[in-house]
Amino acid sequence: MATLELVLVLLAAVLISAVIDQLVPKVSLPLIQIALGILVSLIAGSQINIEFDPNLFLVLFIAPLLYYDAREANKTALMRNIKPILVLAVGLVVITSLIVGFVTHSLIPSIPLTAAIALGAALAPTDAVAVASLPQEKLNERHRSILEGESLLNDASGIVIFQFAISTSITGAFSLVDASVSFAVSFFGGIVVGIIMGLLTTWLGNYVRTIGLENTTFHVLFDLFTPFIVFLTANAFGVSGVMAVVLAGIISSLSYTRFSPTESRLNIMSTSVWRVLSFALNGFVFVLLGTQLPKAMQSSWDNVSIANTTLIVLVLLITIAVLLCRFVCLLLMEYTQKGTTQHKPAESKNSAPEAFRSAAIMTLAGMKGAITLSVMLTIPVVIGEARLFPQRHLLIFLACGVILVVMLLSTFVLPLLLPKTKTKQDALTRAEHEKAVQADILRNVVEDLANTQTDDNHSATQIVIQSYRERIEGLKAEQDEETPELKEIRKKALKWQEAYIEHEKLTQKIPEDYAAEAMYRIQRRERVLRHTFDGNSLITQLNSYYMFFKSFIHKTTSSIPGIELERADTIRTLRIGACSYAIVKLTDLLGETNEFSAENITIVLNEYNQLLASLKASIPSISRISAVSEAALDVQRKALSLELDYIQAALREETISRGYAKRLRENVALMQIDLEDKL
Repeated sequence: MATLELVLVLLAAVLISAVIDQLVPKVSLPLIQIALGILVSLIAGSQINIEFDPNLFLVLFIAPLLYYDAREANKTALMRNIKPILVLAVGLVVITSLIVGFVTHSLIPSIPLTAAIALGAALAPTDAVAVASLPQEKLNERHRSILEGESLLNDASGIVIFQFAISTSITGAFSLVDASVSFAVSFFGGIVVGIIMGLLTTWLGNYVRTIGLENTTFHVLFDLFTPFIVFLTANAFGVSGVMAVVLAGIISSLSYTRFSPTESRLNIMSTSVWRVLSFALNGFVFVLLGTQLPKAMQSSWDNVSIANTTLIVLVLLITIAVLLCRFVCLLLMEYTQKGTTQHKPAESKNSAPEAFRSAAIMTLAGMKGAITLSVMLTIPVVIGEARLFPQRHLLIFLACGVILVVMLLSTFVLPLLLPKTKTKQDALTRAEHEKAVQADILRNVVEDLANTQTDDNHSATQIVIQSYRERIEGLKAEQDEETPELKEIRKKALKWQEAYIEHEKLTQKIPEDYAAEAMYRIQRRERVLRHTFDGNSLITQLNSYYMFFKSFIHKTTSSIPGIELERADTIRTLRIGACSYAIVKLTDLLGETNEFSAENITIVLNEYNQLLASLKASIPSISRISAVSEAALDVQRKALSLELDYIQAALREETISRGYAKRLRENVALMQIDLEDKL
């Protein structure tokens, strides 16, 4: 029971960290989670005492995290920057492991050389989640792509070296030839097993579909099951389970390319589940790091054989060794890159300062995190015949210290090196451009629908066109910053509509739930137009939800065939009347001498005139309402298909980024799911 309570407390800390991350965006999420872990440890006192089974820990945490990172990696960017990525992911990891190992052993002779090399191997990899917490909109595309690819592959090489070093520490036997052969067999054997298992699991998933099993739950669970079976299979063959999982993840991601409603539903559900699982596992490890810091530090802090100031100096020296190895390697890469592009005159000026700056950015951006801590916690406590692993607590203390120092440097020093005003403006310009392209896509869909409408589907087509116009209005509202005066005018217009509906409810004896639904629709449209959040809008939103709740309860408890047709007609009439009343009041306001500008009043007045025209455009008769609804579904399916085509065309023309296109396709897929009512 105590273990269950501890797990629940740690998961609660992960949830709290997600909230704090939104409130304090300038502090990286891993640092927040570590701080919460320390707080949990201080509150619990001596109750938190965790011992790890190394193999179980690797399977439960490392396998799914690496599999997900491999699935989400940008394969195009990975291949485009494969040379620098391999240099960093393999060459730099080997060099860092050796240099940090020799430095640590020379500083602390009580730590065996092989154990010190294991420490270097654990500190060499960058962490994908820690890297993702950086302000990556300020990193250029090349830096971002290299960091993502490196954080994917260097975990594998670092863990392979770590496992070999720990094994050597336990057995005490070392041979350079045997070590090289064992490393090659483990590393490349893991690649082979990963490719085979990736192809096999992909084929098996597709085969299950061919026999008619389209159960989404089965496919998502099968996807979650894959990294564990791949890891255990690779271990059974004596090769690297880490490399196998990475390659299987890459192979698996290549199959997620179709956009039918069924595939879209599966991809979205699978992605959502993996994101939650990845966030929970990474957060769990960082919070766990925080809980273990006081214990690890206290064991080393209370060690009378090593002064506390010496411990701090050791952490700083090892951090310098790790960062210096990375900086020198990156600087050499920058000069190599310069040599291959010397014919470009734009890159010849100030190349040396830019090379130093670029290398420094990439050095500090290579944060350490969950993987480093995870592999360090797999160091066995006891080896041989009841013999303690030498300086295990000190090794974990040093690793935790380096993680914290590098995270602090990345959080507070790295932003000083990154471009500020110009890059921020470029990011804003790019975001505005992509929203404009999205609006053009929606307009193209509206134009295609208008060109293909007939007398039979006119009413249905107009319903769908109106929904697209509302989406375009929402995008325009996001791009235009609303002034306080414009907000105040819209508030007045909303109050006038509320007053009209309240008057009609009292004088015309309109049922309260009818009025509630009409008011809910008005308030929902107003929120879409404003895209603001303040105290008043909160009250309005809560009132809107109250109106919707009352309307929903009435509809579900007293839905009678035939009454719904009367209900829809009454609500539409109410909205037309409320809109007309607001137009009259706005027109009166326009003719008065007051504190509002005529320009802003005209903006709101035009919005209400457009809404009124839309409401009056195609009032369905009672005899046709069901047919129009069915036809509108068909038109909506066609519109979503057209939208996907235009998104793909915009991506081919490079008017939007791949990431933005992916978000747009996911939004369309969600609408397809909602349309088909399959969730």
